[in-house]
Amino acid sequence: MIASIALAEELPLITRNPDDFVGLDDLVEVITV
Repeated sequence: MIASIALAEELPLITRNPDDFVGLDDLVEVITV
């Protein structure tokens, strides 16, 4: 759900757990903090 909102709003996805979003790099920019 988090990734879908970031994609719909054309925002980067900022997370402390990038492993949770593996495979989504083509759809949304995943930024690790």
